[in-house]
Amino acid sequence: MTLRRKAGLLLAAGVTLVGLLSLVHPFGDLHGATISAGSLLTDTQVPEDIRHTLAKCADCHSSQTRWPAYSYVAPVSWLVQHDVSEGRKHLNFSTWQNYTQAQQLDLLNRIAAETRSGQMPPSQYTLIHRSARLSPDEQQAMYAWAKAER
Repeated sequence: MTLRRKAGLLLAAGVTLVGLLSLVHPFGDLHGATISAGSLLTDTQVPEDIRHTLAKCADCHSSQTRWPAYSYVAPVSWLVQHDVSEGRKHLNFSTWQNYTQAQQLDLLNRIAAETRSGQMPPSQYTLIHRSARLSPDEQQAMYAWAKAER
């Protein structure tokens, strides 16, 4: 067997393996959990500038996730699905009305602290999604909004 043929077979085996692994969803099939209708923080009065800033959070913190092409290819898909699963577990703006008032107050405290400190959105996300970065003005506006909502 020639070296070129071995390399071709290894490449074909690798592509097949990645294809098969892409069918595995260790964090559940989050792609199927996406909804396209509705808005963030339903039944809540949110200023338009804050709603625009919150839209930057929607990929991980709502059921309105926009799944990029790479989120369907293992093993990257596993990392993306894990991050979205964790984000939704901590805060899901699509189900805001289901949180108790105490939970909403706690979440508003965390929104204020984490956006003001720059913890959110995380740097590994904004490295790839530059449009998700929050300007200092957006950070301050989110902080002021969350504080006022409490």
